[in-house]
Amino acid sequence: MTHTERLTARIVDVVSKLPDTVRQKHADYVLSVQAEDGGFPGRRGASDVYYTGFAARVLTVTNAWNDCALDGVGAYLRDAWERLHTLVEYTSWLTAAASLRLAGYQGDLIPEQTIEQTIGRLLDELRRDDGGYAKAHASGRSSTYHTYLAVLCAELLGMALPDRDAVFHMLRTRHQGDGGFSELPVLRFSGTNTTAAAVGIMEAVGIGWEPYVVPVTRFLCGMQTSEGGFLAAARAPMPDLLSTCTALLTLDRLNALNACDVGAAKRFVEQLELPEGGFLGAMVDEVPDVEYTFYGLVASGLTAG
Repeated sequence: MTHTERLTARIVDVVSKLPDTVRQKHADYVLSVQAEDGGFPGRRGASDVYYTGFAARVLTVTNAWNDCALDGVGAYLRDAWERLHTLVEYTSWLTAAASLRLAGYQGDLIPEQTIEQTIGRLLDELRRDDGGYAKAHASGRSSTYHTYLAVLCAELLGMALPDRDAVFHMLRTRHQGDGGFSELPVLRFSGTNTTAAAVGIMEAVGIGWEPYVVPVTRFLCGMQTSEGGFLAAARAPMPDLLSTCTALLTLDRLNALNACDVGAAKRFVEQLELPEGGFLGAMVDEVPDVEYTFYGLVASGLTAG
């Protein structure tokens, strides 16, 4: 199995442990915000491929697809293809398309050859000499997060993965004294989500992560606050659901979930869950969205016991 397949299987497994009523109310929330063009918006504005990717993942892990939602997302993805430019957008598109196929969607999307050529060309343009991938064409240095996105794209398309030795060298330059990984080689502080991306890269390209288990676990547990949630970085003002989800999921991948305070994390996630469905991103938020609903479901499953 690829990293993407293992990760998806684990997420489906933990979410399946939640009560049917919980899964259904969050799926119903997501279905309720599907736009007329078939896509899904963020908290405001029109449909966006980024949020459509997360909505598709929610419907997949909750097993809540229906024909109307499938056909709508299929139509939206066909229409959105020509408007895609960034690696984030293409990864979101591929994620949504993969979710459709898993749900049994038989409609046409975009010819596979077109997808492979377009994304393959973008990856070639974003590849940097250190073995990683940059955020944009004008970026001189590779990005840890965007290297992870490149790996996901390659896996989803069945393309060759980045060279393991080159990627390993790139990651070593970003491993910090606090135990985590930084986004860029010039940065000297780690990020929770960047560290999660680094661990995902290691698993995908076959870099043994054993030497990093202890320092990464120490770093991630150090990001947990008294509220139970995890910070995006040491200087972040408050914990958020994205960082909490990625920290928990990474600790779970490293078989180190019990190293953190799982009970406190569970209470933090529950505070962000809305009774009518959907999750907030942080305690200061007032409106849910489909992205944080995905994170909330995964975090709830991981802390369910």
